[in-house]
Amino acid sequence: MLELLLSVPNVDCSDTALHAIRDDQQQMAVMILNKMEEQRPHSEFAGAVDSSEFLDETTPMDVAAAYGHFDMIKLLADRGHSIKKPHPPDCYCREICKRERENEDPLTLDKKRLARYQAFSNPAHICHISSDPILIAFQLSSELGRAAVVQREWHKFYKQLSQSTKTIFFELAQAPKVLFLHGVPRLHYIPNFPREFPFSKLLIW
Repeated sequence: MLELLLSVPNVDCSDTALHAIRDDQQQMAVMILNKMEEQRPHSEFAGAVDSSEFLDETTPMDVAAAYGHFDMIKLLADRGHSIKKPHPPDCYCREICKRERENEDPLTLDKKRLARYQAFSNPAHICHISSDPILIAFQLSSELGRAAVVQREWHKFYKQLSQSTKTIFFELAQAPKVLFLHGVPRLHYIPNFPREFPFSKLLIW
């Protein structure tokens, strides 16, 4: 069925790619992303537009990280995908935030920022992008805590995200050593963490 869909000339399969990534269907995701690149170079990196399920500008890596699919994150990273760390809600930098505020409504911006923070702070993503996940988790928890104070209407969500990220920090800090080993098919879970996630490339002892 997928092969038939991809054989249609000029088919728009960007939304299909995000669904495949959400469902952790790696082979399907690769086929769809390859088709997108064949149609238009670099289009696989573009965010969603008018998606029935995903916010505009949601990228493949946003989805993989939000759902904690570690191997999908690695697959996408090997293809050049990444997540741009969101700017805090009280940032008014001229390069990005000021321009965004001029072009989009506040509610949409707030939703996009929160969704990207949720993806960026997922432990599977943190452990993939950094050799020091403890430090990253600590910094993120602090930043999210400040965001909860700044954005009162989103306080509950930022507070929960800050607490979840703090859990990563405390649990990892209890381990005497953290080492990244590529290709180690081992599964770890952080006790009491609200989202189960695989440490397929992280070995703790």
